[in-house]
Amino acid sequence: MKLFIDTANLEQIKDAFEKGVVSGVTTNPSLLSKEPKANFYEHVKKIAALCRENGEVPLSVEVFATDPDEMIKQAKELMSEIQYSNLNTGSLTLILLLV
Repeated sequence: MKLFIDTANLEQIKDAFEKGVVSGVTTNPSLLSKEPKANFYEHVKKIAALCRENGEVPLSVEVFATDPDEMIKQAKELMSEIQYSNLNTGSLTLILLLV
């Protein structure tokens, strides 16, 4: 069984990796909004860096749009901005399934 930490808090992510109890990270706009105000992409880049430091573990990030076309646009932007090989967005997965 693989366990993923569901948070946007950098200290919680670091702690979970240090303890060796997680296999990846999931986060969403609601969790990101609880963190100190920062640029969305910059914060996700910091999470991706922690994931990279721990073996390119999976990182799943939800987009915040509700309109399907906008969700796809945001997923593409996220993939482009973050540049993390093991990044997953539900919207991007949907794009790949529909193509």
